Amino acid sequence: MLELTLQGERGRQTLEVHLVIKQPWTVLFGASGAGKSSILRAIAGLWQPPATRVLLDEKDISHLSPDRRRIPLVTHHAALFPHMTARENLLFPLKGESTALADELLQRFQVEHVRDSKPATLSSGERQRVALARAIASRPRLLLLDEALSGLDILLRTQLIAELKNWQADSGALILSVTHNLSETLESADEVARLEDSRITQVGPAREVLSDRREHLLHLLGN
Repeated sequence: MLELTLQGERGRQTLEVHLVIKQPWTVLFGASGAGKSSILRAIAGLWQPPATRVLLDEKDISHLSPDRRRIPLVTHHAALFPHMTARENLLFPLKGESTALADELLQRFQVEHVRDSKPATLSSGERQRVALARAIASRPRLLLLDEALSGLDILLRTQLIAELKNWQADSGALILSVTHNLSETLESADEVARLEDSRITQVGPAREVLSDRREHLLHLLGN
């Protein structure tokens, strides 16, 4: 379980958020500029306004630095180490613990063929798959995705969502992702938290939380 209490200013924006996450995959849904990325950064410890409390599995981690929180944040930029191969990028969080696990994750995300290639030579889809594999290599209890699947074609996005759900089933970890893409939300979300006017206004199933977008929902659902 994740519980976040946050009050802080980002530019001209004041966020006042209380969010409790228990479902395996929660999507934080809202318009661009609503503060979604700031919330993820606060959870990861990359932004630490004074009035912030983060509980993970009922343990207060608010005082911990980002590296000690062990909550990976994957963005659409796939920030891999450019001087390392794909395999070396995975071995970094493992600290040499298990080369077999690195190879297993490369295979799981279907990028074993680029294991000895550096990020500059990879396609955007390959880079994103390597970034996701590296994020879960450290066996996190919580994975944060900030538009990590945006820009990918529908087939690849669907494959990655399915693989992440398989990983969740094996590990029991939570995923909190940010998107303003309705189709991606319906594919991935066990629960949706809607962010409007710098506050969480509703949490629940996608059909309920996004009911005001009924026509678009029905079209995506094929009804």
